[in-house]
Amino acid sequence: MTQAEAERIAAHVLELGREGRGRAEIAAALELSLGRLRTLEDEQPAIALALRRAATEAQGWWEALQREALMAGARPAAGAWREAMAWRFGAPGRAGTAPEPPRVRVRYEIPDNGKEPRRRGPDAGW
Repeated sequence: MTQAEAERIAAHVLELGREGRGRAEIAAALELSLGRLRTLEDEQPAIALALRRAATEAQGWWEALQREALMAGARPAAGAWREAMAWRFGAPGRAGTAPEPPRVRVRYEIPDNGKEPRRRGPDAGW
């Protein structure tokens, strides 16, 4: 592969990353397998750099979705967006999301009214 071909592919990779596409989508758009894309990444420094930058561009595209929707007055599905972000970029809680609150045990004190408790279930007789 010539330097010019590598630079042309690198430019296309970066363009695809700016559209929010992940590595598999980039490989599919280039009509390559993921294995072939990894080989090109190992052999061509320009493509390796473009793939790293494309990953950052893609994450920026996805992160902007929520903000742009809110600024436009839409009510986006925050849970679905958060799950998509976690699926694409790692576990939830890593990127500044609030940690899950600790679980609290509660004990209820119910006063005895002196009545016999009702039986429930199939043999209760009612």
